[in-house]
Amino acid sequence: MFTKTTYLIIALFMIIIILPLVIVSGNLFFRQEKREDDPFLLNVYLHRKKKIAPMELEKYLIGVVAAEMPAAFQMEALKSQAVIARTYTLQQILAKNGRTSEYDISTDHTQDQAWLSMEEMRDRWGYLAFFYYWNRVREAVESTAGQVVYYNDKLAETVYHSNAGGKTAAAEEVWGKDFPYLKSVNSPYDSSGKHYQKERIFSIDELAKIFAVDTITEPLFEVVEKSPSGRIKKIKIGQKLYSGSHLREKLNLPSTKLSITESNGRVLLEIYGYGHGVGLSQEGAEGLANAGADYQEIINHYYPGTVTKKFE
Repeated sequence: MFTKTTYLIIALFMIIIILPLVIVSGNLFFRQEKREDDPFLLNVYLHRKKKIAPMELEKYLIGVVAAEMPAAFQMEALKSQAVIARTYTLQQILAKNGRTSEYDISTDHTQDQAWLSMEEMRDRWGYLAFFYYWNRVREAVESTAGQVVYYNDKLAETVYHSNAGGKTAAAEEVWGKDFPYLKSVNSPYDSSGKHYQKERIFSIDELAKIFAVDTITEPLFEVVEKSPSGRIKKIKIGQKLYSGSHLREKLNLPSTKLSITESNGRVLLEIYGYGHGVGLSQEGAEGLANAGADYQEIINHYYPGTVTKKFE
């Protein structure tokens, strides 16, 4: 016969393990009908599995938000990520302008946005934490269902990155194309993010080899031009001129916003921020949410002049 303790253990197991699984499974897999607020069915290219899967837009976005932003962030930050991820997805699909393609969107972050499957979320968060974090991400997506960002009645290009290093970059600085809502803005809470500042140290001989410098002169680096947001646009290394993006790529740096100090045969790089720096800073959004901003205020801060409303 089972003791009271045994029954208690079984009951707790049902509550903690089985019940959340049934709820999650019911939400994700058993509901196949199309909702009025989710009329889109996407063909998503799962690049790791190299196959195409049909997926409702809002379900797809749960995987995007889970992949792109820490699920432990404030709910208003997660909501802002859900809205801009939805906008980015629809904008990318509409930008194809009728061009034929086997799929609408890819899970390869170098092509579109990152995405996690249920199994990958469990691997990332752990089995028990999965239920808590999945529900937070689901709430962020469902509570903003259908909402997107417009500028002058057109979907905005809601690009984003991890950390701006204190100030975002204008799109014109990075890509040479001007967008009225992708201007440089202060991102005051970046400094509290884990990606705000990193240091890298190289020897001058090591750098000379990487950049094929025949004759080493001091200083080895000479910054020729910086952007208004403080990012390196042009830099002279030895006798050759490079772009800031080339420097970042060759040295695998988090961003092009950096200071350089040469001393005693070594070069210290202090790098600020992570990513291209244009649009929303995710760690900056978390800081704004901690300070009391809601998701619409966060979006308006990083995409000035835009309007958030239901997709038309």
